Amino acid sequence: MKTLKDLNLKTKRVILRCDFDDVFDGRGNLVDDFKIKKIIPTIQYLLFQNARIIIIAHGKNVFNEHRILTKKEISNIFNFQKIAENISKEIDRPVKFYKDLLSENLKKTVQAMQPKDVILLENLSLYPQEVENSLPFAQQISLLGEAYINEAFSIACYQYATITHLPLLLPSCAGLLFEQELLELSKITLNPQRPLISVLGGSNLTARIGIIERLSSIADHLLIGGEIANFILSAKGITIGKSFRDPFLDAVASKIDLTNQKIHLPVDSIVSLSTIDNDYMHISAIGAIRKEEQCYDIGPESVLLFSEILKTAQTIFWSGSMGMFENDRFANGTREIAKVIAHSNGYKIASGRSTIAFLKLADLRDKISFVSLGELSAMKFVAGESIVGIDVLD
Repeated sequence: MKTLKDLNLKTKRVILRCDFDDVFDGRGNLVDDFKIKKIIPTIQYLLFQNARIIIIAHGKNVFNEHRILTKKEISNIFNFQKIAENISKEIDRPVKFYKDLLSENLKKTVQAMQPKDVILLENLSLYPQEVENSLPFAQQISLLGEAYINEAFSIACYQYATITHLPLLLPSCAGLLFEQELLELSKITLNPQRPLISVLGGSNLTARIGIIERLSSIADHLLIGGEIANFILSAKGITIGKSFRDPFLDAVASKIDLTNQKIHLPVDSIVSLSTIDNDYMHISAIGAIRKEEQCYDIGPESVLLFSEILKTAQTIFWSGSMGMFENDRFANGTREIAKVIAHSNGYKIASGRSTIAFLKLADLRDKISFVSLGELSAMKFVAGESIVGIDVLD
């Protein structure tokens, strides 16, 4: 994979592809600049090279995934002007925001850029051509630059136009953060310090179900919580509580060998009804959950079991929360597991949206050896699967 040292970027117009998911809340407030800070070293490197920097990025968040937003709503909620101002403070240079992406005026503006100029273009989420993987769209954007750098490892596994096509239209490489992601995740896949313990939670069932076999083959222990645990227990007929079901995922889950001594599922759960705004909540053994109940967190016995195993770890890979931590009544499992991981003397990587969000909430990010911005990309890499955003940089 090509990296920054492989390209001559002096005075070049460089398109820097970034990810600004989850930096805003649902009301347009910039509440988490963690992802922005992560790309600053690459911007500073490019400034040292007297490059002309053109930042392109997408921005959305979990607050609005329940419905499709209009373009006006996206522009209001994900105000990239605020991101430009944040980057400007970090690098102590002006960063201009252009509420545009494809116009002739922008082409003229880009051609007139001077060395060390930095501009941020409009949110790629406003352009359906991006997720449609449109080659003409990528070709139009390629006319703006003379080189391309990918700093969006988090979406490197997606067939997006600026991830798959754009790197093939310009001299391209990975940025410093992208390169670091692969180096750190390789500590999980290449001769990790043992015991290696993986913790898998969250609700991205399709991605996580597919990685279980690979994780159980490379890890000494695999601890599974969250919605993924609920689904497996339900698919196996161990619990009859309400859980999402899917025929394809059921077939995959049926192949998971629960007699494998490496795999550990919850033995108890914090349960409630689907209308969690009432006071109904109690601890239940997994096999005693009623059909009208749902699991919202791992229970105290599961916390104890998982914690004792984690205390033996020399390497930890954690992706996904143990329950619905956004509601404090169901946050204890994630909170206690996070504390054990944070205070482990081993090397620990945390990845995934819910994991990153909780670490911020619990003020534990600085206790983690490396926080990966990838979720699906990180899991695919650990599982040894091909990632298109890496392949095109070879």
